[in-house]
Amino acid sequence: MALQQEKYEVGAGSLVPLSASSDTTDFLLKATKVTVTPAVGLVVGPNRAGNQLMVAASLRTKPGEYAVTLSAAGAGGEQQQAAMDIVVKPRQTVPAGATRPPVVLLNGWETGYTNACPISTDSTETFGNLAQYLESDGVPVVYFFDNCKEDADQPIEVLANDLATFLSTITYDNGAQVTQIDLVAHSLGGLIVRAYLAGLQPNETLTPPANTLIRDLVLIAVPNFGSFVAANFAGIIPAATQSSELIPGSSFLWNLATWNQHVDDLRGVNAIAVIGNAGAYINNLTGASLANASDGIVSTSSASLGFVAQNAAVTRIVPYCHVDPSAFTNTSLEPYNCSAPGIANVTSESHQTGQIVRSFLAGNSTWSSIGSTPANDAYLDQDGGTFFAMVNGNGGFVNDITQVLWGTLTLLAGGDTSTIFYNDFVSGSGDYEVTSESLGTIDCGTVAEAVGYFAAARCKIETTIVSVGPLENTAARQIAAGAAITITGDFFGYLCNGCKVVATPAGSTSGQVLSVSSWSNTSIAAQLPAGLSGLVTIAVMATTGSDAINIMVAPSTPTIASVLNGGSFQTGIAPAAWLSLFGTSLAQTTYTWQASDFVNGQLPTSLQGVSVTIDGMPAYVEYVSPTQINVLAPDDSMVGSVSVQVTTSSEQSNIVTAQEQQFAPSFFTVGGSSVAAIHATGSLISSSAPAAPGEEIVLYGTGFGPTNPVSPTAQLVTVAAPLANQVQVSIGGTAATVDFAGLVEAGLYQFNVIVPALPNGDASVVALIGGLQTQIGVSIAVHQ
Repeated sequence: MALQQEKYEVGAGSLVPLSASSDTTDFLLKATKVTVTPAVGLVVGPNRAGNQLMVAASLRTKPGEYAVTLSAAGAGGEQQQAAMDIVVKPRQTVPAGATRPPVVLLNGWETGYTNACPISTDSTETFGNLAQYLESDGVPVVYFFDNCKEDADQPIEVLANDLATFLSTITYDNGAQVTQIDLVAHSLGGLIVRAYLAGLQPNETLTPPANTLIRDLVLIAVPNFGSFVAANFAGIIPAATQSSELIPGSSFLWNLATWNQHVDDLRGVNAIAVIGNAGAYINNLTGASLANASDGIVSTSSASLGFVAQNAAVTRIVPYCHVDPSAFTNTSLEPYNCSAPGIANVTSESHQTGQIVRSFLAGNSTWSSIGSTPANDAYLDQDGGTFFAMVNGNGGFVNDITQVLWGTLTLLAGGDTSTIFYNDFVSGSGDYEVTSESLGTIDCGTVAEAVGYFAAARCKIETTIVSVGPLENTAARQIAAGAAITITGDFFGYLCNGCKVVATPAGSTSGQVLSVSSWSNTSIAAQLPAGLSGLVTIAVMATTGSDAINIMVAPSTPTIASVLNGGSFQTGIAPAAWLSLFGTSLAQTTYTWQASDFVNGQLPTSLQGVSVTIDGMPAYVEYVSPTQINVLAPDDSMVGSVSVQVTTSSEQSNIVTAQEQQFAPSFFTVGGSSVAAIHATGSLISSSAPAAPGEEIVLYGTGFGPTNPVSPTAQLVTVAAPLANQVQVSIGGTAATVDFAGLVEAGLYQFNVIVPALPNGDASVVALIGGLQTQIGVSIAVHQ
């Protein structure tokens, strides 16, 4: 492989052209697979035109220099490789004084334009001038999440995890995490966002993020219930691909539609949908042909947001196509039945989609008068769509269904063959009659069609859970932690010897049996534990079978009981010192910072949706758990009485007042009474391995004040920095020689001291700085 340039410099989220010989370029463009190893977020792929190779770094790529290998496989099996050196520059941060959130633009389905996953030069190739207009409106930074650059050809669930990683690393230029971000997603990009909000994983499990980080969301032409074009060509679409996930009735789309109490609530995020109706809806399976019922790719019923809001006003219909006609190149498969401009390609300030997006994100109501609503649409004012699946008595999906009738209408087989069925633009009500190879014919009862949008209908044999309440928040569909809940359904029978209700948190393999206060055939009253929060599966084991439902449990309000010095666990804190906060419901999980949490050498100000402020300044979070949080106080916090507050998953705790001093010296201990000290060999000093008089030992502490030169608290310490103020250390009441005293890690001070001549036994250790001394009652073992 002949590269004309082996070293490249590229910004995270950006790209540069690959310089190679014409033979190499031609080989790479025709290659069946191109990889960059190791996998560090770098990619080499074609541009949209398919005539140029690009070197790109994902938004998640950490800054640094990478030695990588570019490998490619030709159609005939030929393998070629080349070494490359790529320097990744940091991506843009958000100004600390920004008055509006940053915006992330997500593009849609790209695979198929050139039989590869083409890398967009920038957001203009999908969104036109939208980024420019948003920046002129005052948006501080507009990021572009190009799915081909982030994870080419990956399932949507993988891209959702990539989005989660990216959103959690968007920071202000002072290193603090940005906790409110606006998203604008086109087509498949909207499914990436929905999968992120639900925490949908490739193995179909769910791990929704504790804090969504999203303030406002605009979904543009999103195939929420699939694309009729994908349905028309389901027979030739490869399994387990992005394209197969877009077939109506795929397991992916069903899981998204039903993940929280059998619906999707978008986690209560403030959202609107912009959908196009300039195209025809043509269903090759039924022969249906409806003018102005789609954008050429997605039906208006599939793109509508009514499934979450049941409010026609949040869906705006505009006369556009899914993409510009010139951008649709797969006409060999099916003509593109749309001739209007692309719905996301905002080419001028008069473009209706651009006007809606700009108004909605600016927080004014102009968007609500642009375009029309489903209530005023020729089809959506009376028609909708349906997904259907049946679950057996033991809670498993019936996967040998041969026919589903809804009244006299025969539903179509969905992407999940013999399991999920669907239809579009239907109205009325009727019995669902299901024919299964193993179960025969079953009448699932009468169901009325949703009007203006798709809805998922679930038929459960025998024991059936319909809902769990009461809802604490209907927009986000969540239940309060520790609440007395009512499980509503049917065929619960009576409370038998083995009958029970079990609550299992997401990610856990074992559940907790709930206390049940009443049990009838249609209703069960039970008690949720106060410490249970996040996604929880409620399962009912009854005389007639079992059923389960996912619910979101809001965490209890975090409460701080005390704010203590992180070394002594006594009162008295200082800037740039370690603190420990104790209380209840401080976090939903237990987590200690890892290498991936440091961005550009900056300490994280949030972990797992948990953040702490001291006098309004963000502290640096090292450890979180439900009962304890360890943080490093910012070095610019005020001396005197300061206010400390925790925010967990957007829930704010009580405010606790602490006294902050210039110094709050303390030693770290082992077991609370023995100073954490080591021999020169690195082994721990203890009663069985005591220090000897004349030996140089190392002690560790926190709260000893500034260094000279100054070492900023927000950054990882790369070079040890001596203390700016003199410190005195005594061991066993005798002054010890201090060879070094300074900062060696974030908030961690090291003292190299000579043990004075002392008798055998435990010797007290005290340090004095600025007239303040470390905690009393701590010692080290000394022996001749």
